[in-house]
Amino acid sequence: MSEPPAPAFEGDPPRLVLQTPGDGLPQLFAVGDEARLSVTALNEGGASTGVSVIAWGSALSEAAVVLDRFELLCGNIREGARHIELTPVHRPSTAGEALWVADAPEAVIAPSTPAATIAPSTAKSAHNIVDAWARRTVHVNAVGRAARPGAGGLFVALVPMAHRDGAAATTWDVAIDPPLPRPLRCAPPPGSGAHSHQLRAVAGDRYLYALVALGGSREEGVALACRALADAVAVLGDVGRVGTAVFRAERGAKPRTGQGKLAGALKGARFEKLRAAMRDELTVTFTASDEAPTLDPRGFERREPRWGMAYGTSVLPDREQERAPTLQLWVDARGVGAEKTAALRARWAELVADAMAQGGLQGVLFRCDGAMTSWIEHSPYEVACSTSGPIATTRAWLTRWVRVPGNDTLWMGDELAARVGDDARERLRAVAEVTVAAGGGLRVTLREPGAWAALELALADVLATAADAQEATRSWYAPLRAERAATTR
Repeated sequence: MSEPPAPAFEGDPPRLVLQTPGDGLPQLFAVGDEARLSVTALNEGGASTGVSVIAWGSALSEAAVVLDRFELLCGNIREGARHIELTPVHRPSTAGEALWVADAPEAVIAPSTPAATIAPSTAKSAHNIVDAWARRTVHVNAVGRAARPGAGGLFVALVPMAHRDGAAATTWDVAIDPPLPRPLRCAPPPGSGAHSHQLRAVAGDRYLYALVALGGSREEGVALACRALADAVAVLGDVGRVGTAVFRAERGAKPRTGQGKLAGALKGARFEKLRAAMRDELTVTFTASDEAPTLDPRGFERREPRWGMAYGTSVLPDREQERAPTLQLWVDARGVGAEKTAALRARWAELVADAMAQGGLQGVLFRCDGAMTSWIEHSPYEVACSTSGPIATTRAWLTRWVRVPGNDTLWMGDELAARVGDDARERLRAVAEVTVAAGGGLRVTLREPGAWAALELALADVLATAADAQEATRSWYAPLRAERAATTR
């Protein structure tokens, strides 16, 4: 086996220029997560061989993060470049600082490509530009484990071994939480990466979330959606901006979006147009934001969303007659304050109860830290449990499984409640007020949010697993697959 070439350069020295942001950006993990941080640089100098990867910082020296490996990539994968896996070695610096270092003397850093040598504007010019960019890329993934709660800085540097002054480095502020509570049906395979972003979205109480799946007509649901909008404006006011998105019933039609002042969105011609879209199109979303923009950690302007609504059946035209109109509501409790959140909760509880009395299939009030999206087939709980998706708004699913077991209040229609046996009802009564809801079914109000895990256990027979969702999705699409197979014969 031949020795790798000695680190060297010819002509101009290599000079790596950072392409990925770091600069102290926060990185949140929880104990048990894979901690994966990436650095990408471009060579703005001459060619060379040999790359060192160096990591340091208090997150490593205090063992909040345990570093397992570096995955180094030099060059263009379209031209055969592959990751080199490196095991870091713990070394002290000359100043005594703890470093984690790995050397790849065989790694080749391609020279910078002058713009004049890239092919002129032809059909292939975009590919040429991308390939030239990728050819001089030096990228590394620093991969480790979030080992214990803590916080600190973590630095990673890419260093040309032949010219260390050409190095590029970045830093992150790493924060690691204790292990986060895991929903009953959340069982990701071990070693499959970071899941705390999903678990963190289910934990906490920043957002109040309401969902109700209706048993009646779409027009009846429009009236409830308009009532929910009026309730939100009555409590929160009509100052701010609004963004809407309409997912069209016509196959192939692009979503229609709009924005403007909140004050004018719920009156006159604009409101009538919104009502018509809720009646005739697939799904309509409505997001109210602050009037004044703020700056995010990277310095970009954004308006903070404060509350919103989504109403419809799906975002894709797909067997509408088998779906239940669904109303989703959310508010940022931290943004609007506890008093207004409590006022909205009372109004939304009454609205969901009224919808259930009209034949609703299920409803929920839920507190969590995950922001809602326009996709009514998804919620933070379902995403964490791998049960979200196109089957979530089908009547067959909604009468068999609870979408979100509320850590506030859960309503189950007759058909769904019938699947909760006497023993399960006794376990529910131990942690919640269980009453017969107006219109039949059950209303389950948790006495203490901390008892949510016990509520999940009591409802285990009506909480789907990821395998249940996968099987239901396969069955849902089986006719479509058969139809396509028949047309290709």
